[in-house]
Amino acid sequence: MSGYGEPEWLSGQNENKAVTTEDANTGGNLTAPPAETSSGVGKGGLALMALSVLGMGLAGMMIALAVLTIIEINKAGVGDDLSEPFLAAYMIMFSLLLFFYELMWWT
Repeated sequence: MSGYGEPEWLSGQNENKAVTTEDANTGGNLTAPPAETSSGVGKGGLALMALSVLGMGLAGMMIALAVLTIIEINKAGVGDDLSEPFLAAYMIMFSLLLFFYELMWWT
């Protein structure tokens, strides 16, 4: 028997037991599932299409807001506070990523 905290397989006392294995019964009739269509309707219906269009619209509005923010900062001058231009640039990058993600759903 193994000592405290020591697994039994470490001691080697079970070396003369016969090892048994079984083959899995797969039935021999495995088939691949049917291929999905690439049309937008097959990907979730009208609700998902509407949510995707809404997401693209929101991404476009976020880009417009960020561009307007950069224009206003340019008119007023940046000064020492760089948080607003950084946030506007970050919003543009995030919105572009979201817009292209939603656009890829339609392909």
